[in-house]
Amino acid sequence: MSFLNPLCCVLAMQYANPSILAPFSGLTLVWVILFSGVVVGEHPQRSQKVACALIVFGEVLVALFGDHTNASNMDVDDVIASYLDPAFITF
Repeated sequence: MSFLNPLCCVLAMQYANPSILAPFSGLTLVWVILFSGVVVGEHPQRSQKVACALIVFGEVLVALFGDHTNASNMDVDDVIASYLDPAFITF
């Protein structure tokens, strides 16, 4: 997970505006709290459930009212070519 998450974030930023994608990193906390009872047997407290609800509410607000434009007009060939960029390979 610690390797795939940043890699997927970098790949996603090739297709969408970072102002839309960045807030969704908060969903990691939601998944941890939701699955903690199943995985480690630790049930979330009320404050954690409220925090989850606020994170999800914020994500919905960003999805509905956020800036959905992408400043770069890249097509699929441009994205594939960007994978050969030295900065991407180094990452």
